[in-house]
Amino acid sequence: MRWAEFAHKHKLVDVQDYLAPVHTHVLADITDLGDLVSVKPATSIVNAFSNGGYSVAQYPAGFGKLITCGALEAAVYGEVLSVVGAGFINLLSVVAGDASARTIGVKVEIDGVSVFDAVSNSIAAINKGMVVIGWNTAAGISGLGHSSFDVPFTTGFKVYVKSSLTETDLVNTYVSYILT
Repeated sequence: MRWAEFAHKHKLVDVQDYLAPVHTHVLADITDLGDLVSVKPATSIVNAFSNGGYSVAQYPAGFGKLITCGALEAAVYGEVLSVVGAGFINLLSVVAGDASARTIGVKVEIDGVSVFDAVSNSIAAINKGMVVIGWNTAAGISGLGHSSFDVPFTTGFKVYVKSSLTETDLVNTYVSYILT
């Protein structure tokens, strides 16, 4: 990714605006972002949901790719997504697919390291759940589960979900990621 693309994506100002003119020739030799910074994978994701016992009404379906949970045994994590490669996660949320009362658990591993593992409070509403990475814009709650930047991974990531109920396809995961 070129510096200009990275700066635009992350709404960064032009670095040259802050460098003395004598130093700007250095930037002319930088062609790839990798030449400028080293991106390391996350070791922990901390937000309003990471302590567990919390959930909010979620944005409607259509933000990110929908992945249903398949068959879940009560209180047992099931893998819903496994991605191999390097890239960035910019959205990850898990919500109830119907109004049955349940708790939802979410576990995320990035590059083999568990970075998020939490269980919601009791949820009895469709599209209510937890935001792990990204935004929650429901009910005017902007950025409650917000991660300021996309979360990087170098070898891959996995997402696991669980429910307090034995059920099939009623815990929905929304994800958006970029492979580099």
